[in-house]
Amino acid sequence: MKLCRIFIASVLVLLISSCAKRIPVSYQKVEDNQYVNVRTRNGESFEGIVKAKQETYLVLQKEAQSKSLNKIARNNITEILSAPPVYDYENKIISEFDIQKIQHGKNARLFTIGGAALSFGTSFFAGSLLQRGLASDDSTNAVMWGVTGVGTIAGTGWFFHKGKTKDRAVAIEAIRDYRYRLAEKEMEKNKGRKQEVSQEMEKIKQERARQDEELKRLMERLKQREETKEKQ
Repeated sequence: MKLCRIFIASVLVLLISSCAKRIPVSYQKVEDNQYVNVRTRNGESFEGIVKAKQETYLVLQKEAQSKSLNKIARNNITEILSAPPVYDYENKIISEFDIQKIQHGKNARLFTIGGAALSFGTSFFAGSLLQRGLASDDSTNAVMWGVTGVGTIAGTGWFFHKGKTKDRAVAIEAIRDYRYRLAEKEMEKNKGRKQEVSQEMEKIKQERARQDEELKRLMERLKQREETKEKQ
């Protein structure tokens, strides 16, 4: 039974350690679109995306589809917690709302199904080995099936977490690539505009040169007429 408890405790520690940790961040380091948990002096807790940050207050949006906002005075904040933010190639934060919008559960499902089968087999084998080391009675059968059950559940949960992490990573890369392609298109668009402006400026320059030349000829003609009048 002691070995069973050690096994269960080890699995739980593994699951807890695999979760993303939120760390305290200072007010000055909070960025727009960062997902934070804010705790206040009166014991309240607010979570959401930072929609606005001013010198004296924060504005949080809890859900992507909700227009409801929470305005929290800076002097009422006791602690701000946040997981490390995710950035794109231009060092701009990718918000959790953007990630959730395109994140699918394909890998989570595949990892869960495969992980459940693998966890059952591994746990059953470990439980059988444990049973062989004990006296053969009803209690050892309970230990074997207890290890098998706990190991299967814990292993399935661990694989589900890994699959979900994979889905998140895929979504983040998709957003990064999309923003990168969008930036490239914008650059090409701006480049085309610059070329158009340059061509337009060249046309204006040529038109001014033509007008200056026309004015010069006109001035010469007037000068010639004046000289002819003087001779007469």
